[in-house]
Amino acid sequence: MCFTDDMWTSKQKLGYMTPTAHHVDDKFVLRRKIVSFEKVPYPHIGYVNREIIWNCILEWELDDRVLTLTLDNASINDSVVSKLR
Repeated sequence: MCFTDDMWTSKQKLGYMTPTAHHVDDKFVLRRKIVSFEKVPYPHIGYVNREIIWNCILEWELDDRVLTLTLDNASINDSVVSKLR
């Protein structure tokens, strides 16, 4: 299972995160599902984002199936990745 995560922040500093799971099924069809749509408290710091991603993975019982996690180049994602390893 491969995961992507996107974060969006409004002008009012309200943050939203959408972790998405991706996999190829037995017929080689790419499947994807947004596993959560989360409001992220401000300030958006690494450990909060890490907890949201990890809790989504646990909730869907995918913790033993994670192959990759793709994030954008926001500096807080360095700490997200290092903590999730």
